[in-house]
Amino acid sequence: CTICRISVSCASGGKNDVKRHLESKNHLSNRNVAENSQSLKNVFVTEKEAFSVIKAETIFANFVARYNLPFTVADHFTKMVPIMFPDSSTAKKYASGKTKTTKLIKGSLAPNLDDDVAEKPFGLMCDESNDQGGEKDFVTLVRLYNEEEMAVKTRFLDMPKCNIGSTENLFNCLDESFRKSGISWNNVVAYNSDNASVVKGRKNSVYSRSVQRQPNVMDMGCICHLVNLAVGAAMKMFPLGPPLFLLPVEDLLVDIQYTTTSTTVPKKKKKEFQEFTNVDPLKILKHCLTRWLSLQKCRVNLQQWPALQAYFNSHEDMEKKGHVRKVGQLLADPEMKLYFNFLQFILAPLVSFNTAFQSEDIKLATMHSDMKIMGFFVPIKTIKAAAEDLSKVTYKGIENQVSDSDLNIGNKARVLLINSKDEITHETERRFFKSVRRFFETVTEKMLRAFPIGDQLLKDMTILSPEEKENIPAQTVINVAKRSPQVIQEKQLDKLREEFTDYQLTEPGELPSEEKLDLYWGKVSQMKAAGEPRFPTLSRLMKTLLVIPHSNASSERIFSLNTDFRGDLGKDTIHSLLSCKVNNDRCCHDTMLSTKVFRDCKSATWSYNQNHSSKAC
Repeated sequence: CTICRISVSCASGGKNDVKRHLESKNHLSNRNVAENSQSLKNVFVTEKEAFSVIKAETIFANFVARYNLPFTVADHFTKMVPIMFPDSSTAKKYASGKTKTTKLIKGSLAPNLDDDVAEKPFGLMCDESNDQGGEKDFVTLVRLYNEEEMAVKTRFLDMPKCNIGSTENLFNCLDESFRKSGISWNNVVAYNSDNASVVKGRKNSVYSRSVQRQPNVMDMGCICHLVNLAVGAAMKMFPLGPPLFLLPVEDLLVDIQYTTTSTTVPKKKKKEFQEFTNVDPLKILKHCLTRWLSLQKCRVNLQQWPALQAYFNSHEDMEKKGHVRKVGQLLADPEMKLYFNFLQFILAPLVSFNTAFQSEDIKLATMHSDMKIMGFFVPIKTIKAAAEDLSKVTYKGIENQVSDSDLNIGNKARVLLINSKDEITHETERRFFKSVRRFFETVTEKMLRAFPIGDQLLKDMTILSPEEKENIPAQTVINVAKRSPQVIQEKQLDKLREEFTDYQLTEPGELPSEEKLDLYWGKVSQMKAAGEPRFPTLSRLMKTLLVIPHSNASSERIFSLNTDFRGDLGKDTIHSLLSCKVNNDRCCHDTMLSTKVFRDCKSATWSYNQNHSSKAC
């Protein structure tokens, strides 16, 4: 018997002697020991095998953090690996459950993904959570230039708890985050947040206190918030009558969504009317006031109008006073349908403008060209006469606008006006065009007042564009540099002027051909003359301009990442997860983890094994 290491005689009983030995207590005990013991080959792992195992465990830990998976996935995955890959020696030794995966994320991945912002100029973005229940967070992000990738990146810095959202508490949290990370206020070149007075007010806010620490901080405002506020104000310009009252677009959307989806019966009846009127069974989305321009996504699809009208007209509560009767009457009003046709048209470009500024691309330099709404109601020659300064355009008053026939209200609204002469009276048409003009005027006024249109820096941002380099006076670059003396000192201004003149004289063929501005200026900074950098001061200034944030969308997205099943995790674990999620731009299969990461993971694994073994003892 190879297990008991003895010879078993079968001289007397033959097969029964062997069977008796196999069932003996001594043999069963020896077999149990043998099955639960590892061979020396498995006990002593080569350095190459150990590295392969740690690498596999680290990559999976990064996958868990990157895609916001629950840590319990690691427990199940560990058991599945040797089953899925039975021929792999790495799979047999893979052992990373939820506790070890957490240790790898916190001890190695997150610290190595944090960019060193202590020595870099950056734009600061912050936002406070508005949760009514539970603890409140104050998220802090930085927008900086990554020299290795030659790209502008947004990085997670901190998210401390701040349940009392006063100016003093919020600023102290921000100041403490800087202190922990060894960041100087001198590195802050720009600030961005939403428009709440506690973070953006001019007298006593996080911004005003930041200016006290760093007087040269620039603030271009959150364009996305400002567009949303402008549209909200313009919506109040829609009267519906007689008698005249505000067009209840938002209330109508909420009532329709609630009535048609509150129970199973309305859903079924709505589907029946959709089939009866031969329209696609599209879902009615819920309008959320806190979502930027949610109105465009949740508007009633005009194809659904006949089905909804038939549904509410046949509703059992149509004869009673209440929201069902109110919705039915509004859907039957041709003036309401006319306004919805216009909204369906006009909200599309506004949402596109908003979405463009939610991206991480450099957008401030193109803000003037992206504001196209003025061309919907003002003659193009009037806009062109104002050159690049849109604030000088005279747009108020019908005498400064195009005629009703040329007013851009969208093709569907125009066709409805032509085909519904019997239902839409001349007075209704006159009121509609007057309301549309007031809508355009209000949106434009709010944008011009809130947007940094009048800021000279915004106008001078054209220095970033390679196409404009020959048209820009050298003094413009000097003026921009004076806005950030912590980046370009006064004694460096002459050097800056010299480099910019050299840059203007450089033939286009010698310069990079990249379309992305951050990559373009990254390659310009690498150009050399006589073995030395050719444009060090100029490129440093341009990289500083590139990190000025144009919206607070990145901060808003952080709260969406902190999902419900993360609620019971510790603060440091959540921070590590956010670092892995935000500070890693690559897909898991494309992430290039350095040797240092794996070395730190090995240390984290050793620490985990030590703690695990001590607890077991």
